[in-house]
Amino acid sequence: MSECVNYTIKVIVLLYKYRVNSIFLFNMETSNNDNIIAFEHMVNAKLNLDGLTVDKQDDEYINIVKLIKSYLSKRCNHNIVSDLIDISETYSKTIYYCDNCSLTFENP
Repeated sequence: MSECVNYTIKVIVLLYKYRVNSIFLFNMETSNNDNIIAFEHMVNAKLNLDGLTVDKQDDEYINIVKLIKSYLSKRCNHNIVSDLIDISETYSKTIYYCDNCSLTFENP
């Protein structure tokens, strides 16, 4: 099996494990190391999966990304920050994202 497939299987197993236990809500200050490590793995999985262009993502891939975003949304103590990104030489846009989990937000 390829490394990518193995990684995807691990992500799905983690998602299933935490979907079954949906009562658990992540809190960095009170969680044990295993929960923090699992959370960090999900952040890394999201960042890795976000690297594939949208035109190359199939429905199953999109669903995995949605599950990861849901997991992070429920378990992160969001620290939303704003940043100005250049769209062109003359136009910039303000974006909002959590610096803990990297989820993006509309104007909060």
